[in-house]
Amino acid sequence: MLKRRPSTEGFTLLELLLALTILGILLTLLLQSSSDTIRLQTRTEQEVSLESSLRRTVAILAQDFRNSAYGLVTDTPYTSTETAISMAQMVDTGVYPVVGPTGNGFPNANNLQALAPSGFAWPRDTPFLLIHPARELATVLDLNASSTVGGNGQATLNHSGQPNTLCFSPGNLVQRLRLVGYTYDAGSQMIFRGVRAGATVVRTPLAFNVTGFQIQYVDTEGTAYSSFAALPQTRTLSRIQLSVTMQRTRSGQTLTRSLSSTVEIPKVFTLTARPLRYVVPGTSVTCS
Repeated sequence: MLKRRPSTEGFTLLELLLALTILGILLTLLLQSSSDTIRLQTRTEQEVSLESSLRRTVAILAQDFRNSAYGLVTDTPYTSTETAISMAQMVDTGVYPVVGPTGNGFPNANNLQALAPSGFAWPRDTPFLLIHPARELATVLDLNASSTVGGNGQATLNHSGQPNTLCFSPGNLVQRLRLVGYTYDAGSQMIFRGVRAGATVVRTPLAFNVTGFQIQYVDTEGTAYSSFAALPQTRTLSRIQLSVTMQRTRSGQTLTRSLSSTVEIPKVFTLTARPLRYVVPGTSVTCS
């Protein structure tokens, strides 16, 4: 009789354990690779989102600076310092000649008369520029009563509580404007955009997770100042240097990105060859 040979089908226990061990190692490596890929993708998406927010914020700020009227930096709605800046923006292109009151009493007067066309009407609380082109100066005043044109073709602009400040000149002009500003709140890590509406400031958030916001005011000589008030009267503002830093923390990881931008003060002027210099209302001036 022939003897039956032992069957060689199947696996021994040792072989099964070895196969399971190898499979476990392969699965662990695969899961680790997938996890690393997911983390890398998530971080990349967070970086792209953060950088996009940063670029958008800087672009909005720069665009508003470029739209300033005559390159005019002001102190309202916010004092222009290292962490805040304000500017005047045109509402329309209408510019009206100032005809009175003439003489040495003009700087202290609480009203002025301007030649205006029929239909001219500015409502109460309208902010406007009083411009002295010859001296390249401007100040911001606010109507305390609506203004219309009289029979003599003149509009009386009353601004009780605010003197005209600037000296009278036959070339003086007035123009309606909008007052816009940005300020940084380190506590909430937010940049706010403010638009003055009458006596109040309408404030809206512009950017979140901001850990740094710095503004420098650079004159034509290349000297930088930390506030606009520090710029000497003999110097002309040439550009604004802006730096914004944002930070986000997710899943224990902190991302930090910074972006800087230099904004040239607008060079296209119809009234003056250089940017107008802002004069704080009520400032003592010398009239020659």
